[in-house]
Amino acid sequence: QRLIETTRPDIVKKFAPVLKEDANVIFQYIHQCNSQTPS
Repeated sequence: QRLIETTRPDIVKKFAPVLKEDANVIFQYIHQCNSQTPS
């Protein structure tokens, strides 16, 4: 999750107006999607 925060801070800027309070949810979602084995 920290890697995504460090390398792609622009993602939060894009979705910050939608998720006003907890922009960290975006990083958690991306991390969860990438940590799963493809089906």
